[in-house]
Amino acid sequence: MAESTGELDLGLYLTAIKKGWKKTALASVVVAAAALAITLIIAPVYEGRTTLLLEVDDMPMGYSFLGPDAPNPHDIIEGIIKSHPAQTKLREDTKSLTEEGKMMSEDKMDSFLKVRKEYKKNQLIMVVQSQNKELAKATLDSALEALHELDKKVNYSTAARQAEFITGSIAAKEMELQKADQALSEYLLKMVAPSDPTSLNGAAMPLMSLKTLQGELDTVSNQLSEARAMAKESADNALELPTDSPTSIKWRGMITDLQHRLATAKVTFGPEAPEVKKLEGQITETERMAKDEMDKEIEVINRSLSLNIQTLELKKRSLEFQVEQAQVIANAAPEEAREIRQLYRDVATLTEVLVSLKREYEARLVDAEVQKVRWDVLEEPYFRENAVNKRFVLYTAVGFVLGGLVMIFILMARANKSSSAAENVTA
Repeated sequence: MAESTGELDLGLYLTAIKKGWKKTALASVVVAAAALAITLIIAPVYEGRTTLLLEVDDMPMGYSFLGPDAPNPHDIIEGIIKSHPAQTKLREDTKSLTEEGKMMSEDKMDSFLKVRKEYKKNQLIMVVQSQNKELAKATLDSALEALHELDKKVNYSTAARQAEFITGSIAAKEMELQKADQALSEYLLKMVAPSDPTSLNGAAMPLMSLKTLQGELDTVSNQLSEARAMAKESADNALELPTDSPTSIKWRGMITDLQHRLATAKVTFGPEAPEVKKLEGQITETERMAKDEMDKEIEVINRSLSLNIQTLELKKRSLEFQVEQAQVIANAAPEEAREIRQLYRDVATLTEVLVSLKREYEARLVDAEVQKVRWDVLEEPYFRENAVNKRFVLYTAVGFVLGGLVMIFILMARANKSSSAAENVTA
Protein backbone atom coordinates (compact mmCIF):
# COMPACT_ATOMS: atom_id res chain seq x y z
CA MET A 1 0.00 0.00 0.00
CA ALA A 2 2.90 2.33 0.89
CA GLU A 3 4.53 1.66 -2.50
CA SER A 4 1.19 2.35 -4.25
CA THR A 5 0.86 5.59 -2.34
CA GLY A 6 4.44 6.55 -3.23
CA GLU A 7 3.76 5.87 -6.91
CA LEU A 8 0.58 7.93 -6.76
CA ASP A 9 2.41 10.78 -5.02
CA LEU A 10 5.18 10.75 -7.64
CA GLY A 11 2.65 10.79 -10.39
CA LEU A 12 0.85 13.58 -8.65
CA TYR A 13 4.04 15.58 -8.44
CA LEU A 14 4.91 15.04 -12.08
CA THR A 15 1.42 16.03 -13.12
CA ALA A 16 1.64 19.18 -11.04
CA ILE A 17 5.02 20.06 -12.56
CA LYS A 18 3.72 19.46 -16.09
CA LYS A 19 0.67 21.58 -15.49
CA GLY A 20 2.71 24.39 -13.92
CA TRP A 21 5.62 24.49 -16.37
CA LYS A 22 4.69 27.96 -17.47
CA LYS A 23 4.79 29.15 -13.91
CA THR A 24 8.15 27.40 -13.49
CA ALA A 25 9.55 29.02 -16.61
CA LEU A 26 8.20 32.38 -15.59
CA ALA A 27 9.72 32.06 -12.10
CA SER A 28 13.10 31.13 -13.61
CA VAL A 29 13.02 34.10 -15.95
CA VAL A 30 11.93 36.50 -13.22
CA VAL A 31 14.60 35.36 -10.77
CA ALA A 32 17.27 35.35 -13.51
CA ALA A 33 16.26 38.87 -14.51
CA ALA A 34 16.35 39.95 -10.88
CA ALA A 35 19.83 38.42 -10.49
CA LEU A 36 20.99 40.23 -13.61
CA ALA A 37 19.53 43.50 -12.44
CA ILE A 38 21.09 43.19 -9.00
CA THR A 39 24.42 42.35 -10.60
CA LEU A 40 24.20 45.47 -12.72
CA ILE A 41 23.14 47.68 -9.84
CA ILE A 42 25.52 46.63 -7.04
CA ALA A 43 28.83 48.40 -6.68
CA PRO A 44 31.75 46.49 -8.17
CA VAL A 45 34.04 44.59 -5.84
CA TYR A 46 37.66 44.31 -6.98
CA GLU A 47 40.09 41.58 -6.07
CA GLY A 48 43.72 42.49 -5.49
CA ARG A 49 46.39 39.89 -4.93
CA THR A 50 50.13 39.40 -4.60
CA THR A 51 52.04 36.13 -4.88
CA LEU A 52 55.11 35.00 -2.94
CA LEU A 53 57.43 32.25 -4.13
CA LEU A 54 58.86 30.15 -1.28
CA GLU A 55 62.03 28.06 -1.22
CA VAL A 56 60.92 25.04 0.78
CA ASP A 57 64.28 23.22 0.70
CA ASP A 58 66.03 25.92 2.71
CA MET A 59 64.35 25.12 6.02
CA PRO A 60 66.67 25.17 9.05
CA MET A 61 68.24 21.79 9.66
CA GLY A 62 67.25 21.96 13.34
CA TYR A 63 63.61 21.25 12.42
CA SER A 64 64.27 18.00 10.56
CA PHE A 65 63.72 15.78 13.61
CA LEU A 66 60.06 16.91 13.83
CA GLY A 67 59.15 15.01 10.67
CA PRO A 68 55.64 15.78 9.32
CA ASP A 69 55.03 18.19 12.21
CA ALA A 70 57.98 20.35 11.21
CA PRO A 71 56.97 23.93 10.39
CA ASN A 72 56.95 24.66 6.69
CA PRO A 73 57.57 28.02 5.00
CA HIS A 74 53.89 28.44 4.06
CA ASP A 75 52.78 28.23 7.70
CA ILE A 76 55.66 30.39 8.92
CA ILE A 77 55.02 33.18 6.42
CA GLU A 78 51.26 33.02 7.05
CA GLY A 79 51.94 33.21 10.77
CA ILE A 80 54.03 36.34 10.26
CA ILE A 81 51.35 38.01 8.12
CA LYS A 82 48.58 37.13 10.60
CA SER A 83 50.66 38.09 13.65
CA HIS A 84 49.55 40.95 15.90
CA PRO A 85 52.44 43.30 14.92
CA ALA A 86 51.72 42.79 11.21
CA GLN A 87 47.95 43.21 11.64
CA THR A 88 48.49 46.35 13.71
CA LYS A 89 50.66 47.84 10.98
CA LEU A 90 48.02 46.98 8.35
CA ARG A 91 45.26 48.63 10.39
CA GLU A 92 47.33 51.77 10.98
CA ASP A 93 48.43 52.08 7.34
CA THR A 94 44.88 51.70 5.99
CA LYS A 95 42.80 53.64 8.53
CA SER A 96 42.78 56.82 6.41
CA LEU A 97 41.26 54.89 3.48
CA THR A 98 38.37 53.26 5.33
CA GLU A 99 34.85 54.71 5.05
CA GLU A 100 34.81 55.72 8.72
CA GLY A 101 38.40 56.99 8.65
CA LYS A 102 39.18 54.72 11.59
CA MET A 103 41.21 51.56 12.02
CA MET A 104 39.54 48.29 11.18
CA SER A 105 38.93 45.88 14.00
CA GLU A 106 41.32 42.96 14.33
CA ASP A 107 38.63 40.48 13.28
CA LYS A 108 37.65 42.55 10.26
CA MET A 109 41.26 42.95 9.10
CA ASP A 110 41.84 39.23 9.66
CA SER A 111 38.94 38.37 7.36
CA PHE A 112 39.69 41.24 4.97
CA LEU A 113 43.17 39.94 4.11
CA LYS A 114 43.05 36.29 3.10
CA VAL A 115 46.02 33.99 2.62
CA ARG A 116 45.97 31.07 0.19
CA LYS A 117 48.67 28.42 0.36
CA GLU A 118 49.65 26.64 -2.85
CA TYR A 119 51.88 23.83 -1.59
CA LYS A 120 52.48 22.17 -4.96
CA LYS A 121 53.57 25.43 -6.53
CA ASN A 122 55.52 26.58 -3.46
CA GLN A 123 53.48 29.75 -3.53
CA LEU A 124 51.57 31.82 -1.02
CA ILE A 125 48.91 34.22 -2.32
CA MET A 126 47.53 37.19 -0.38
CA VAL A 127 44.06 38.24 -1.53
CA VAL A 128 41.95 41.29 -0.72
CA GLN A 129 38.43 42.00 -2.05
CA SER A 130 37.06 45.51 -1.74
CA GLN A 131 35.06 48.15 -3.51
CA ASN A 132 37.91 50.56 -2.71
CA LYS A 133 40.89 49.81 -4.93
CA GLU A 134 43.15 52.18 -2.99
CA LEU A 135 42.31 50.43 0.27
CA ALA A 136 42.99 47.01 -1.26
CA LYS A 137 46.28 48.15 -2.80
CA ALA A 138 47.41 49.83 0.44
CA THR A 139 46.57 46.66 2.39
CA LEU A 140 48.67 44.46 0.14
CA ASP A 141 51.59 46.93 0.08
CA SER A 142 51.50 47.24 3.86
CA ALA A 143 51.38 43.45 4.20
CA LEU A 144 54.55 43.10 2.12
CA GLU A 145 56.29 45.82 4.13
CA ALA A 146 55.30 44.20 7.41
CA LEU A 147 56.47 40.84 6.11
CA HIS A 148 59.87 42.30 5.16
CA GLU A 149 60.30 43.99 8.54
CA LEU A 150 59.13 41.11 10.71
CA ASP A 151 60.90 38.50 8.58
CA LYS A 152 64.22 40.05 9.57
CA LYS A 153 63.36 39.54 13.23
CA VAL A 154 61.72 36.14 12.89
CA ASN A 155 64.54 34.83 10.70
CA TYR A 156 67.17 36.24 13.06
CA SER A 157 68.85 32.87 13.49
CA THR A 158 71.53 31.87 15.97
CA ALA A 159 74.11 32.34 13.25
CA ALA A 160 72.83 35.87 12.60
CA ARG A 161 73.04 36.70 16.30
CA GLN A 162 76.56 35.34 16.39
CA ALA A 163 77.46 37.44 13.35
CA GLU A 164 76.16 40.58 15.08
CA PHE A 165 78.08 39.77 18.25
CA ILE A 166 81.23 39.14 16.23
CA THR A 167 80.74 42.52 14.53
CA GLY A 168 81.01 44.20 17.95
CA SER A 169 84.07 42.12 18.78
CA ILE A 170 85.70 43.09 15.49
CA ALA A 171 85.15 46.80 16.20
CA ALA A 172 86.63 46.42 19.69
CA LYS A 173 89.66 44.49 18.43
CA GLU A 174 90.25 47.04 15.67
CA MET A 175 90.43 49.77 18.32
CA GLU A 176 92.83 47.68 20.39
CA LEU A 177 94.98 46.98 17.35
CA GLN A 178 95.08 50.67 16.45
CA LYS A 179 96.23 51.56 19.97
CA ALA A 180 98.82 48.77 20.02
CA ASP A 181 100.17 49.79 16.62
CA GLN A 182 100.40 53.42 17.74
CA ALA A 183 102.22 52.38 20.93
CA LEU A 184 104.69 50.35 18.85
CA SER A 185 105.34 53.26 16.48
CA GLU A 186 105.85 55.75 19.33
CA TYR A 187 108.23 53.42 21.16
CA LEU A 188 110.26 52.84 17.98
CA LEU A 189 110.73 56.60 17.62
CA LYS A 190 112.11 57.04 21.14
CA MET A 191 114.28 53.91 21.25
CA VAL A 192 117.98 54.43 22.00
CA ALA A 193 118.93 51.04 20.60
CA PRO A 194 116.54 50.12 17.74
CA SER A 195 116.44 46.38 17.11
CA ASP A 196 114.55 43.77 15.12
CA PRO A 197 111.50 42.73 17.23
CA THR A 198 111.32 39.37 15.45
CA SER A 199 114.88 38.42 16.48
CA LEU A 200 115.93 37.07 19.87
CA ASN A 201 119.43 38.54 19.34
CA GLY A 202 118.25 42.14 19.32
CA ALA A 203 120.24 43.01 22.48
CA ALA A 204 123.38 41.14 21.37
CA MET A 205 124.16 43.34 18.37
CA PRO A 206 124.83 46.54 20.38
CA LEU A 207 127.10 44.58 22.75
CA MET A 208 129.06 43.15 19.85
CA SER A 209 129.40 46.61 18.32
CA LEU A 210 130.63 47.97 21.67
CA LYS A 211 133.30 45.28 21.95
CA THR A 212 134.46 45.95 18.39
CA LEU A 213 134.79 49.69 19.06
CA GLN A 214 136.63 49.04 22.35
CA GLY A 215 139.08 46.81 20.48
CA GLU A 216 139.69 49.52 17.88
CA LEU A 217 140.18 52.09 20.67
CA ASP A 218 142.76 49.89 22.41
CA THR A 219 144.64 49.47 19.12
CA VAL A 220 144.71 53.22 18.46
CA SER A 221 145.75 53.92 22.07
CA ASN A 222 148.69 51.54 21.71
CA GLN A 223 149.69 53.12 18.41
CA LEU A 224 149.53 56.57 19.99
CA SER A 225 151.67 55.48 22.92
CA GLU A 226 154.28 54.10 20.56
CA ALA A 227 154.26 57.31 18.47
CA ARG A 228 154.70 59.45 21.56
CA ALA A 229 157.58 57.25 22.78
CA MET A 230 159.30 57.60 19.41
CA ALA A 231 158.82 61.37 19.48
CA LYS A 232 160.31 61.58 22.97
CA GLU A 233 163.27 59.45 22.00
CA SER A 234 163.82 61.62 18.94
CA ALA A 235 163.78 64.74 21.10
CA ASP A 236 166.25 63.26 23.58
CA ASN A 237 168.66 62.35 20.76
CA ALA A 238 168.29 65.41 18.65
CA LEU A 239 171.98 65.25 17.56
CA GLU A 240 171.94 61.62 16.66
CA LEU A 241 170.37 59.73 13.89
CA PRO A 242 169.53 56.12 14.07
CA THR A 243 172.49 53.99 13.05
CA ASP A 244 170.50 52.55 10.19
CA SER A 245 169.71 55.97 8.73
CA PRO A 246 171.20 56.42 5.19
CA THR A 247 172.39 59.91 6.08
CA SER A 248 174.01 58.68 9.26
CA ILE A 249 175.77 55.86 7.42
CA LYS A 250 177.09 58.25 4.76
CA TRP A 251 178.57 60.84 7.17
CA ARG A 252 179.85 58.29 9.61
CA GLY A 253 181.74 56.63 6.77
CA MET A 254 183.28 59.97 5.68
CA ILE A 255 184.27 60.88 9.27
CA THR A 256 185.68 57.42 9.94
CA ASP A 257 187.77 57.63 6.75
CA LEU A 258 189.17 61.06 7.76
CA GLN A 259 189.90 59.79 11.27
CA HIS A 260 191.91 56.87 9.86
CA ARG A 261 193.87 59.21 7.63
CA LEU A 262 194.47 61.56 10.59
CA ALA A 263 195.87 58.69 12.70
CA THR A 264 198.18 57.63 9.85
CA ALA A 265 199.40 61.24 9.33
CA LYS A 266 200.17 61.65 13.04
CA VAL A 267 202.31 58.53 12.96
CA THR A 268 203.95 59.51 9.71
CA PHE A 269 204.41 63.28 10.09
CA GLY A 270 203.97 63.92 13.81
CA PRO A 271 201.15 65.62 15.77
CA GLU A 272 202.08 69.11 14.75
CA ALA A 273 202.62 68.53 11.09
CA PRO A 274 200.63 70.74 8.63
CA GLU A 275 199.08 67.63 7.09
CA VAL A 276 197.75 66.65 10.53
CA LYS A 277 196.29 70.12 11.16
CA LYS A 278 194.65 70.07 7.73
CA LEU A 279 193.00 66.69 8.37
CA GLU A 280 191.80 67.85 11.79
CA GLY A 281 190.20 70.86 10.13
CA GLN A 282 188.54 68.64 7.52
CA ILE A 283 187.16 66.36 10.25
CA THR A 284 185.73 69.37 12.15
CA GLU A 285 184.09 70.75 8.97
CA THR A 286 182.74 67.33 8.03
CA GLU A 287 181.18 66.87 11.51
CA ARG A 288 179.56 70.33 11.22
CA MET A 289 178.13 69.52 7.81
CA ALA A 290 176.91 66.10 9.07
CA LYS A 291 175.22 67.77 12.06
CA ASP A 292 173.42 70.30 9.82
CA GLU A 293 172.13 67.61 7.52
CA MET A 294 171.13 65.31 10.39
CA ASP A 295 169.28 68.21 12.08
CA LYS A 296 167.25 68.71 8.96
CA GLU A 297 166.43 65.01 8.73
CA ILE A 298 165.54 64.83 12.42
CA GLU A 299 163.24 67.84 11.95
CA VAL A 300 161.49 66.02 9.11
CA ILE A 301 161.19 62.89 11.26
CA ASN A 302 159.84 64.85 14.21
CA ARG A 303 157.33 66.66 11.98
CA SER A 304 156.13 63.29 10.64
CA LEU A 305 155.87 61.90 14.15
CA SER A 306 153.90 64.96 15.27
CA LEU A 307 151.43 64.64 12.35
CA ASN A 308 150.96 60.94 13.07
CA ILE A 309 150.32 61.68 16.75
CA GLN A 310 147.70 64.28 15.85
CA THR A 311 145.93 61.82 13.54
CA LEU A 312 145.97 59.15 16.19
CA GLU A 313 144.70 61.64 18.77
CA LEU A 314 141.74 62.59 16.58
CA LYS A 315 140.99 58.96 15.85
CA LYS A 316 141.20 58.12 19.54
CA ARG A 317 138.80 60.90 20.48
CA SER A 318 136.36 59.77 17.79
CA LEU A 319 136.53 56.19 19.00
CA GLU A 320 136.11 57.28 22.62
CA PHE A 321 132.94 59.15 21.64
CA GLN A 322 131.69 56.14 19.70
CA VAL A 323 132.47 53.83 22.60
CA GLU A 324 130.62 56.15 24.96
CA GLN A 325 127.55 56.18 22.71
CA ALA A 326 127.78 52.43 22.14
CA GLN A 327 127.93 51.93 25.90
CA VAL A 328 124.69 53.89 26.33
CA ILE A 329 123.06 51.85 23.56
CA ALA A 330 124.36 48.58 24.97
CA ASN A 331 123.03 49.47 28.43
CA ALA A 332 119.57 50.28 27.02
CA ALA A 333 119.44 47.45 24.51
CA PRO A 334 118.30 44.53 26.73
CA GLU A 335 115.30 46.37 28.22
CA GLU A 336 114.33 48.01 24.95
CA ALA A 337 114.62 44.73 23.04
CA ARG A 338 112.33 43.05 25.57
CA GLU A 339 109.80 45.90 25.40
CA ILE A 340 109.75 46.13 21.60
CA ARG A 341 109.31 42.36 21.30
CA GLN A 342 106.33 42.53 23.67
CA LEU A 343 104.75 45.41 21.74
CA TYR A 344 105.33 43.59 18.47
CA ARG A 345 103.76 40.40 19.89
CA ASP A 346 100.73 42.41 21.00
CA VAL A 347 100.26 43.80 17.48
CA ALA A 348 100.82 40.39 15.86
CA THR A 349 98.41 38.67 18.27
CA LEU A 350 95.68 41.28 17.78
CA THR A 351 96.13 41.09 14.00
CA GLU A 352 95.76 37.31 14.07
CA VAL A 353 92.70 37.54 16.34
CA LEU A 354 91.13 40.16 14.05
CA VAL A 355 91.70 38.03 10.95
CA SER A 356 90.18 35.03 12.74
CA LEU A 357 87.14 37.07 13.83
CA LYS A 358 86.57 38.29 10.27
CA ARG A 359 86.75 34.73 8.95
CA GLU A 360 84.27 33.63 11.62
CA TYR A 361 82.01 36.57 10.77
CA GLU A 362 81.91 35.57 7.10
CA ALA A 363 81.15 31.97 8.07
CA ARG A 364 78.30 33.06 10.35
CA LEU A 365 76.85 35.23 7.57
CA VAL A 366 76.79 32.22 5.26
CA ASP A 367 75.13 30.10 7.96
CA ALA A 368 72.57 32.83 8.61
CA GLU A 369 71.63 32.93 4.94
CA VAL A 370 71.33 29.14 4.74
CA GLN A 371 69.13 28.94 7.82
CA LYS A 372 66.63 31.57 6.66
CA VAL A 373 63.14 30.84 5.33
CA ARG A 374 63.69 32.18 1.84
CA TRP A 375 60.94 33.85 -0.12
CA ASP A 376 60.56 36.42 -2.83
CA VAL A 377 57.75 38.44 -4.35
CA LEU A 378 56.73 36.60 -7.52
CA GLU A 379 53.87 38.97 -8.39
CA GLU A 380 53.62 42.52 -7.11
CA PRO A 381 50.15 43.64 -5.96
CA TYR A 382 47.74 43.79 -8.91
CA PHE A 383 43.97 43.67 -9.61
CA ARG A 384 42.04 41.22 -11.75
CA GLU A 385 40.51 42.78 -14.84
CA ASN A 386 36.85 42.14 -13.97
CA ALA A 387 35.07 42.84 -10.70
CA VAL A 388 34.50 39.62 -8.78
CA ASN A 389 30.76 40.42 -8.29
CA LYS A 390 30.05 41.23 -11.95
CA ARG A 391 29.78 37.69 -13.35
CA PHE A 392 26.59 38.26 -15.32
CA VAL A 393 26.31 34.89 -17.07
CA LEU A 394 26.98 32.90 -13.91
CA TYR A 395 24.65 34.89 -11.66
CA THR A 396 21.87 34.90 -14.30
CA ALA A 397 22.18 31.13 -14.81
CA VAL A 398 22.10 30.53 -11.06
CA GLY A 399 19.04 32.78 -10.75
CA PHE A 400 17.32 30.95 -13.56
CA VAL A 401 17.93 27.54 -11.96
CA LEU A 402 17.03 28.69 -8.47
CA GLY A 403 13.80 30.33 -9.69
CA GLY A 404 12.74 27.14 -11.44
CA LEU A 405 13.60 24.92 -8.48
CA VAL A 406 11.71 27.13 -6.05
CA MET A 407 8.61 27.10 -8.24
CA ILE A 408 8.81 23.29 -8.61
CA PHE A 409 8.96 22.93 -4.84
CA ILE A 410 5.94 25.21 -4.54
CA LEU A 411 3.98 23.22 -7.13
CA MET A 412 4.87 19.95 -5.42
CA ALA A 413 3.83 21.35 -2.05
CA ARG A 414 0.49 22.52 -3.44
CA ALA A 415 -0.13 19.15 -5.11
CA ASN A 416 0.63 17.34 -1.88
CA LYS A 417 -1.69 19.66 0.03
CA SER A 418 -4.56 19.14 -2.48
CA SER A 419 -4.08 15.36 -2.33
CA SER A 420 -4.21 15.38 1.46
CA ALA A 421 -7.39 17.46 1.43
CA ALA A 422 -9.08 15.08 -1.05
CA GLU A 423 -8.21 12.08 1.08
CA ASN A 424 -9.69 13.76 4.16
CA VAL A 425 -12.98 14.48 2.32
CA THR A 426 -13.19 10.86 1.13
CA ALA A 427 -12.56 9.57 4.59
